[in-house]
Amino acid sequence: MKKLICMALTLLLVFGVCACGKDETAIYGPFSMIDGKIALEGVMMGDNYDDAKASVESRNLGTMETHFSSDGRYFEVFPDTAKEVGGIFYNNLSFTADMKNNNITMLGMGYQHEDVDDAILNDTENLKKTVDEFFAPYKDAVKEVENVLVTKLPVIEYRTDGAGNREDMVFSYDGNEIYTMVFVDGKPVEVSSRSEAADMEGATILEITFYAQSLTQSDIDFYLNDDGQTYMGTMYVGVMVLPAEMLP
Repeated sequence: MKKLICMALTLLLVFGVCACGKDETAIYGPFSMIDGKIALEGVMMGDNYDDAKASVESRNLGTMETHFSSDGRYFEVFPDTAKEVGGIFYNNLSFTADMKNNNITMLGMGYQHEDVDDAILNDTENLKKTVDEFFAPYKDAVKEVENVLVTKLPVIEYRTDGAGNREDMVFSYDGNEIYTMVFVDGKPVEVSSRSEAADMEGATILEITFYAQSLTQSDIDFYLNDDGQTYMGTMYVGVMVLPAEMLP
């Protein structure tokens, strides 16, 4: 409980979010619960898209980009440097709306590992350790949340190249996981599977994906050849909040 209170105070001090007259509790990094609804930077599911965009834009959190698609629109915020709340870093925020009613239907946060020392690419033991250390604070932060469902992602054993030839994995991280938290009326609810979560009427899902790309020897050779590429994006944490029926 003390940890949750400290995280809530951090939110208020760092971002100046005012929840005057509202009951606000930190949940996970920049996500909080306001009057029983999950919020990101004070924006809650169901809030008007234009109002949310204006509110987030006024805080100058970073570069904002707006996008449109056939079934909705969303805006993203990219801080100039990674932000940190409660030990969790992020370098991307996203707010998605349904074009039909112009209300926020999905909230998102992400962080990509931007730099890995080339020296460890051929050292799978140290590479796995690096990935574990990268994920650790994000996993530790859910220990205070009740009823967290952990789903293991399948380990990739091989991949085929452009010519269809099989390439065995030199590095295949076995810790890729999805953490799913289900909330009904602002309270965590236990589920036995993601499919059960998706079928739960009136539920809101907070889901965290931990992913590290498996590597073939040709991948490693490519990175070590210094072709202007880095290991960027091959390790990431993605968090999304959405209605249960939208769970992929």
